[in-house]
Amino acid sequence: ISAADAAFTNQHQVILRGTVRPIESLTLAGNYNLFWNQEKYDVSRNKTKGFVGHEIDLQANWDYTEDVSFSLLAAWFIPGEVYYDNMNDIATDLVGSVKVSF
Repeated sequence: ISAADAAFTNQHQVILRGTVRPIESLTLAGNYNLFWNQEKYDVSRNKTKGFVGHEIDLQANWDYTEDVSFSLLAAWFIPGEVYYDNMNDIATDLVGSVKVSF
C-alpha cells in the first residue's frame, strides 16, 4: 500500500524501524508498521474508516564477499477492522535474493 495509490491518500502510517549489525558482514533489520484511514474512501462499504492493519517486516542481509550478497525478507500483514470477516486473513510474504556485482 502506498500513499501514491489514490484510494489510500487519507491513510496515516506509523513506522518503527530498527537495524543491528552483529558482525561486519550481517545486517538484521525490522519494521513494525501501523496503518489507518482518517476518512471513508468508499461509501459502499461500512468499515472504511479506522484501523487498516499492521505489518511486521524482518530482513537479513549477508555480505558473503565484496561482490556477492544474500538477502532474506519475511513480511506479515495483519488486517484491521476495515476488512470484512471473510477477507481478513493474514498475508505472508517471503522473498530471497542474491546480488552479484562485477
